[in-house]
Amino acid sequence: MASLAGYNVTIQASGTTPVTGSEVTGINNVSITDNRTMLDVTSFEGNAGAMERLAGLRDVSITLSGFFNTDTEQALLQDNHGTGTLTYILIEFDGSGTPSLEVPCLVESIDYSAAVDGTVDVTYNLVSAGAPTLTN
Repeated sequence: MASLAGYNVTIQASGTTPVTGSEVTGINNVSITDNRTMLDVTSFEGNAGAMERLAGLRDVSITLSGFFNTDTEQALLQDNHGTGTLTYILIEFDGSGTPSLEVPCLVESIDYSAAVDGTVDVTYNLVSAGAPTLTN
């Protein structure tokens, strides 16, 4: 499989699914962690000195960072953080629709930063609030 160029990634945000929003503008970095909790099911008997595990719940976290602006999609993230409303995020890894990941999320936190010689930057930290959908 060929590698994908990072500059082709598109990120959309919407209050509904399927995501029909426009691209979240100003974002220049995205990080996705797709985690599955491992449950320890090791008992005293028959463990052969090794841990035994069972796959537990899936948990996805997304970090979006870039330049702060008041465009519709960043405003949606800010508003939904304030109200605790569900936000659907669609990340298209090559900008064409596939492969893509759609995740129902809650905006856990927003970090703002600014420097006298730079721009006003923002980081949105989102956590999944339902099952992610991967499209290949």
